[in-house]
Amino acid sequence: MGSLYRSLLTFFLRLCKYLGAAYILYLAYRVLHADYTLSQKGSKLLDYKDGLLLQLFNPKVLVLALTLYTIFLSSMNHSVPALFLSALFFTMMSFSAISLWAFFGTTFSHVLASQKAKRVVNSSLALLLVFSAVTLIIV
Repeated sequence: MGSLYRSLLTFFLRLCKYLGAAYILYLAYRVLHADYTLSQKGSKLLDYKDGLLLQLFNPKVLVLALTLYTIFLSSMNHSVPALFLSALFFTMMSFSAISLWAFFGTTFSHVLASQKAKRVVNSSLALLLVFSAVTLIIV
């Protein structure tokens, strides 16, 4: 029975590896042909409430917070000041990361105004994705 589970798990992991690599290659194709022009026609601008809901239900943030507080900070469960300081640090770190992302996005939006720069950036990012997919298959 154990060998059956082992062979099924091996098959499932191999399948996930190839499906993941195929998806990364699809993303590389999409990035290579991406266009950065945004039309204001028909697009609804997001407000504060939309951004707040997006962050509250962001699966990456939920997994990070659950992992952080259940495994790494489990020894702090009886210390309210330590939990408060860790939450404050987590909030400041998140705000800094988002601010830095917005700053670089604003800065590089002027660089990406030319068609040549878009091609160079898209090609570079697509090649990095292809490299990731190939590495995923090889390893």
